Amino acid sequence: MMNIDVTKYDDTYLIGITNKGIVKRAYKDLEALDITHTEHENTITLSLDDVTVTLAENVLESTCTCPSRSICKHIIMGVLYCKSISSADPKEEIKLEYSALNIPEASKLLQIIGIKRQQQLISAIQEDNLPSINEGSVVTIQLEEDYIIKLLAPIEYSICSCKSKELCKHKAMAILFYMLYKGKISLDDMIPQEVEFDFAKAILFCDVIQQEITNELVVGLARISDGIIEKMEKLAIACHNHRLATLEQKLREIGNYYDMYFKHHTHFKEEILLHKLANAYMLADKTKTAENYGTFVTYAGVFREEYELIAQKTFIPIGERYMETLSGYAGFCYYFLEEVSLQVYSYSNIRPNFYDKNNQSNYLSEQAPWNLNCNMKTLMSKKFSIDNPKVSGDRRISSSSKINAQIIEHIDITGKYPKGSVVFDFRNLIYIDELSENDKVSIVNVSKVLYSRFDKIKQVFNMVVEDVNEFTMDIELPYTKSNEPNIKMLETYCEKPSDNTIFVGIVYLEDQKIKMFPMEYVRKWQEY
Repeated sequence: MMNIDVTKYDDTYLIGITNKGIVKRAYKDLEALDITHTEHENTITLSLDDVTVTLAENVLESTCTCPSRSICKHIIMGVLYCKSISSADPKEEIKLEYSALNIPEASKLLQIIGIKRQQQLISAIQEDNLPSINEGSVVTIQLEEDYIIKLLAPIEYSICSCKSKELCKHKAMAILFYMLYKGKISLDDMIPQEVEFDFAKAILFCDVIQQEITNELVVGLARISDGIIEKMEKLAIACHNHRLATLEQKLREIGNYYDMYFKHHTHFKEEILLHKLANAYMLADKTKTAENYGTFVTYAGVFREEYELIAQKTFIPIGERYMETLSGYAGFCYYFLEEVSLQVYSYSNIRPNFYDKNNQSNYLSEQAPWNLNCNMKTLMSKKFSIDNPKVSGDRRISSSSKINAQIIEHIDITGKYPKGSVVFDFRNLIYIDELSENDKVSIVNVSKVLYSRFDKIKQVFNMVVEDVNEFTMDIELPYTKSNEPNIKMLETYCEKPSDNTIFVGIVYLEDQKIKMFPMEYVRKWQEY
């Protein structure tokens, strides 16, 4: 009998630590090789195919002299060879023992996945929407986000399709689902007691927010004092203390909008203020009537945006926009179309604008992130891939210097939009307000321009366009110094419009109309 038990490694396990292709190739190449082996106290050394393999008791600790840094074909061949000459009886069915995983405490795993994924976990349990779990020599779990996790013993050798070597959020999430599946934890273990206490107090505070909004509506805009700005800030701070992240953001937006009113800002509109107040009121109502902690967190939101590693992605730049906030920050937000999913991702370069007013060229000439040897203006004309980018839940890409990207090719602006990413029927945009910011970035096909003019009173450029079904959309751009070049670009286009034009921009609903803030257009679009 060999000094290492290789019979515990069935094909399922070997495929789990590599892939089907490597195992299949190992079987095929094994037939044509003469292999010699030497047994040592805790290892077996094999000579095959001009390389030397050293098998350890745990195959994941085995080594090979070939250039590969992971479990290679030669190590798999070594295991298969040792199994073929072993005198031990092969195991009929190998099943990973739960105790062999040496799983950490649930509290540690919950800390790793963060509040947002805790909410997803709780909601999945409450809705009985658990992932697929296959037990064998490897426990395979497929999460909803298409991450595949393979649990191995001990647990630190587990594999995630995001390729992280650490105990990533996906592995931690999968382990918690597996612990639940095995009856080792319950829903009660997911909700710390101190969170339940804050949960109850936060629900009561939602009444305070609703009462304040009601008072503002009763008093009316004409009679309200500028002290309302400070009151909104105090309520926002209180929301922070009660973990009401989304309401905190909305109340600050209302405070800033009141500030625009008292400063007689040209873009202030009463109906927008009413819309913001109504949204905050309804959100407070949904939050306070939450049936459980999972639903509560859905409406309350989270404060710190969590970034996580994902698999390699290939991106096509689709546009950028200059942003300025009332609080004195400015910069560009760049948007990219992911080639496979056709989802929009973004990267923002926003910083204090106190000493560098409206100098947009500074941003476009800056070095691109992800260790690329070009500036942002150049990058926006290139197709590129990012190795394991860090991405937030709303698909914002981190600019971490630890992330690397590669430029693939130059993009022809007349044909860089895949057909599946283009909206031909404007009616598909009527629910756009319910989506996240990146999902509001739309690529639309315009069949005809019906009308265009610059409103000198409202200081807004407006054009009405039509799709192939004769449904309309308004493309609007308010005049600012930063928008002036885009307004001139649109005016030039409207002097000689063309059929089959693509417009890229942020779509929103206002006055029961579909509207777009444009970023780019392409004449005579052809399918990519």
